[in-house]
Amino acid sequence: MEGKNIVTIDLGTQKLGLSVATDEGKGQIKILCYNEFPSDGISRGKVLNPSKLGAALKRAVDDTERFLKLKINEAMVNIQKYDIREISVESGIDISEGRCITAEDIDNLENMVWSDARENAESGEDVLGVVAQSFDTNDEVSVGVKDIVGMVAEHLSGHYKAYLGRSSYHNNIEAAFNAAGVKVVRPVFIPARVGECVLTPAEMESGVALMDIGAGGSSVSVFYNGTMRHYGAIPFGGNSITGDIRNLCGIDEHLAENIKMGYGGLMPDKLASLGEKTLKITDIASGSKVEITAKYLSEIITARTREILDALLYEIQLSGYADKLKNGVVVVGGCANMLNICNMIKEISGYNARVGAPS
Repeated sequence: MEGKNIVTIDLGTQKLGLSVATDEGKGQIKILCYNEFPSDGISRGKVLNPSKLGAALKRAVDDTERFLKLKINEAMVNIQKYDIREISVESGIDISEGRCITAEDIDNLENMVWSDARENAESGEDVLGVVAQSFDTNDEVSVGVKDIVGMVAEHLSGHYKAYLGRSSYHNNIEAAFNAAGVKVVRPVFIPARVGECVLTPAEMESGVALMDIGAGGSSVSVFYNGTMRHYGAIPFGGNSITGDIRNLCGIDEHLAENIKMGYGGLMPDKLASLGEKTLKITDIASGSKVEITAKYLSEIITARTREILDALLYEIQLSGYADKLKNGVVVVGGCANMLNICNMIKEISGYNARVGAPS
C-alpha cells in the first residue's frame, strides 16, 4: 500500500464523509483531505435508493477529484449498521508439532470462521464481519485475544461473534458505487473500528459502551477485556428528533434541523439562562410567525432522546456486560453535540459518560 492513495467513504443518512489519505510507509498515514457532502437515498442507515445515492456519490467524488487533481477509482466503504443479526461461531485448527501460535494461524482460523458463518447464514444474508472473543488451547481456556499469539499448542479453537445482514442492502451499496463509477474495494463493518479510533485501550479493557447516535439510526457497541462483546442498533436517531420539532412547532424540516443544532439542549430544567430564551421565527414566503421557547424545544428533544437512550441501554442489558462497564459510556455521532447529552445518560443510567472523538 506504500505510496498508494487510500479513499474511504462514510455513508450517512444526512451526509457522506469522503477522505483521501496516502500511505507513506512505516505505519505513517498522511491525510490529504476530508470533506462532507449531502447524502441521498439512505434511510435509517440503509441504502434504499441506489440511484439517488449514486448521484450523490458522483458529485462528492467529482468535487474531490477536482480539488486534489487525481482520479478516484476505488474506495473502502462502511456497511449498514441497522438490521444486523449477531451469532456465535466456533472453529478450530491443528497446530503442527505443537509450536508457537502465530498471527498467520489466527488469520487462517478467522478465514474458517467466515466460512462457517456463511454456512449459518439464512437465505438472503451476507456475513458482514467477525470479531474474536476468546481462544482455547490444549491446556488453557478463554485466552484473551491479545495474549494468544506466542502461546504453544497442538490445537487452537476460537470463539467468535459473527454479524450478518441482508444481501439486498449490500447489493444496493454496490449498485450505487457502480453508478458513481467507483469500485468498492473493501466493505467495512465499522463498529469495532470506530471503537479503536475513539476509545482508549484502558476503556476497552475495563468495560465501556460506545453509543453512536446518527441521523437515521443509532447503535451501541459493548467492549470488555479489549474486544467488542456485543453490538445492537435501532432505526431511530437525530432525524426522529427533527421530525418531532417540525410536527409540534409547525415549521419545515430544514428549519427544524437548524433550530435543533443551534438552540437545542436536553434536560430543560438544567438549561440555565438558555431555557428563558424565546425563538421568533418568520416564514418569509407566507409571512406567518411562530414563537418557540427554548424550554419547550428542549422538552421535545428530551422526550425523543430518552426513547433512543432507553433502547440503547436495553441493548447493553442484553449484552450481559451491563454491570462490568467501569468506564461507562462514550457517545459519538451528530447527536453527541447536543447540550447535556452526557448529563442525561448519567441521570437515567448511572453510567459516567463522555463525548468521543478520534484520537
